Parts: sequence; C-alpha cells; structure tokens
Amino acid sequence: MSEPSNWPLSDRQATRIRVPKHILQQLALHPIARQIFASSIGYYPSAAKHEMERIAHDDYILIYCAEGQGYLSTSHYKGEIHQGDLFILPPETAHQYRSDPETPWTVFWFHFRGDLADSYYRYLFKASDTSVVKAHDVQTLARFRELIGIARSSFTLDSYIYVSSLLSHLLISTAHTVMEDAKKYGGISVEKTQDFMQQNIGKSLSLADLADVSCVSKYHFSRRYHELTGISPLKHFSNMKIEQACSLLEQTNISISDIAYQLGYDDALYFSRVFKKLMKVSPRNYRKELRKRLDAPL
Repeated sequence: MSEPSNWPLSDRQATRIRVPKHILQQLALHPIARQIFASSIGYYPSAAKHEMERIAHDDYILIYCAEGQGYLSTSHYKGEIHQGDLFILPPETAHQYRSDPETPWTVFWFHFRGDLADSYYRYLFKASDTSVVKAHDVQTLARFRELIGIARSSFTLDSYIYVSSLLSHLLISTAHTVMEDAKKYGGISVEKTQDFMQQNIGKSLSLADLADVSCVSKYHFSRRYHELTGISPLKHFSNMKIEQACSLLEQTNISISDIAYQLGYDDALYFSRVFKKLMKVSPRNYRKELRKRLDAPL
C-alpha cells in the first residue's frame, strides 16, 4: 500500500487517516465495498511546504485542490494546479507534486483501490483530454467534507463501507460535471485534435477530418477552435507541417522534394511557397543559412 506524505499536521483541522489493515482486508472481500474503497484519507488546509515525489505506487491517488494552488509533474502532465482542479494518479505513475510557496493549496486527498477502481478512473477522465479535471461546483466540495467527516467519526467496517459509497458517488458525479462542461464549452477537444494532427502530419487532412475527432460539424468546429486557440485549425495544421519541415531540414540531408512528399505535399514548389510565407525564407536558403551558422567559428 502506498504511504501518504509525512507533511506535519500543524493545523488542528488537518487530517491524515490510514485505514487499519484488518478493515482493508474486510473491505477487499465485501460484496459492495470491494468495488472501490479508500486505503488512506486526508485533508491538508493551507499546506505550506507540502510536497511529494514517488517513482511508483500501488493504488490510485486522488487530490482535489479546494483553495490556493500547486504544481503537478507526470509523464503526461506538467503544470500548475488551481482551485477546483482534481487529478488522479493511477498505480505505477511516477510523479511529483507540491504546494505553491506563495499561495499554498488546501487539498483533500484519497488513496483508493478496488475491483472497479480502474473503471471509475477511466470513466471520470473519458471526457477530459488532460490528467486534470475541473470540479469547481459547490457540491463537490461538500462531498469531500462529508467523506472526511465520516472517516474521522468512526473506524468501523460499516463506516468505511459508507465511505466507499460516498467515494463512488463523488467520482461519478464529478464525471457527470466534466461531461456537462464539455458540452457547455463547445464539445471540442483541442489537445485531441492536435494529437490527431501530429499523428497524421504526413497526410492532407480536411476540415471535416479534424471536426470528426470531436464529433461536431466542421463549421462549429472551425469557429470554436479559432476562439480557443486564436488560429484556424487548417492554418494550425499547416504550421505544424512547416515546424516538422524545419526539423528535417536541420537534422537530415533529405531533399526538399522528399520532405514535401513526407509532409503530404504533392507539389514541392507549392510546399516551398507555403514554407517561405511562414518562415520568410525558402527551404533551400533556410538549410543553407543554418549550416553557415553551424560552420562559423565560435
């Protein structure tokens, strides 16, 4: 079982509960609770200097930032965590997180496991394109407080069966909120679209192809993508191709016509015009100038 951090419980409201081993054994066998149950539970208010780094762990770790902010780093996400953000770290996920030194976070956290733990995790994040979801409604905070209150009040099997039920409800209701927000904000996933672009960098994609990633009309997709990124989707895709072309010009001796072909351009002259429009220099001169700089004495 993964151990929680040893952050000092200086605040009287701070809580760190390790569920007793004999109760964990009973929960793992209970026909209701075995689906999902907490192994550790905590609440750290204004957690200055709270930080943790793990190479691996054997359960799911959920952290909800109720106030303040912090930072999370995994192989899939590196960035700030703000008020209302919730993230879950699956087993065997190397990670580091820490509270912001100037605006320390207040966090609720759970380590959980169970026969359906992975299903709950996947259900929550199926509507999100990142490792962090927004759970900023008042009800979410109330559910976390209720969970902590029940866990504090008793160390009986029945109490932790109830905690299991509340944890299940919390994850499902949060997933519902995330899905509703996705619809509210246009139902398009910029990150998934950009991943799709990168995976198909050598193809000629249409606006309809990109809109299909988010299952919306191409007109709605184009408008929302521009609103969210400040650039049209096809222009962004073209820029990604030119970025890739720059890398190939810098790192290989592939001919310009072959680079054009690799990036989905049937006409090398057209590729050169697109390249020059963005980079203000032709592909041939881009490579020539780069090599001059590399050959110049230091």
